[in-house]
Amino acid sequence: MMKKLLVWVAGVCWLGLISYIGWAIYNHDLASQLPIFAYNQPQGMIGWGLVTTVIITLIAWVWPKPRV
Repeated sequence: MMKKLLVWVAGVCWLGLISYIGWAIYNHDLASQLPIFAYNQPQGMIGWGLVTTVIITLIAWVWPKPRV
């Protein structure tokens, strides 16, 4: 149950991040979102969204499958 929830949340995070990047491109605002990483830490909405999404995806991938 928890693994399915984590996979679902990771999918929603990826969809949200891609949507935000697409919206920034559509509004010609992507350049103002840069740099994504500076001084070894994430910067801005895209940087923090990318880090959060990757962490949730890794947790969902590592989480053990339920025993049947």
